[in-house]
Amino acid sequence: MFYLKILFIFIISYLNVDASDCVASVKINKSFFKKNKVVITEKGLQSDSKLTSLGKMIDDNDPWLYAEKIQAYEKNGKIYILDGNSRVSALLSKSTNPNADLMIDLLPESSAKTLFPSRMENILQGVFDND
Repeated sequence: MFYLKILFIFIISYLNVDASDCVASVKINKSFFKKNKVVITEKGLQSDSKLTSLGKMIDDNDPWLYAEKIQAYEKNGKIYILDGNSRVSALLSKSTNPNADLMIDLLPESSAKTLFPSRMENILQGVFDND
């Protein structure tokens, strides 16, 4: 997590913008998700067949997976997936490629609250803390 924060700070410094206005895009591989606490905020809403299909697309490096970045919010060492839960779930449970990766956008709290108000309210209230 420390390295991810350093990367985020570096990107913001390099771009010379205020962190509240910035979205950091980071390429994250499968081993990162296994080592760090990633919280799927739509757990159980994806069908097994959809996850299997997405897992195959991840393994095949399908460009569609990068058309829209996964949006996430980091709090207290946990990365909460705000949008892209199906792709992250498929990476963790269905992909057979150990080098598979996905792009995520780490959103600052202000942007995350604007784009995902109810989910952010749940995160800030600790709804997902037992996951």
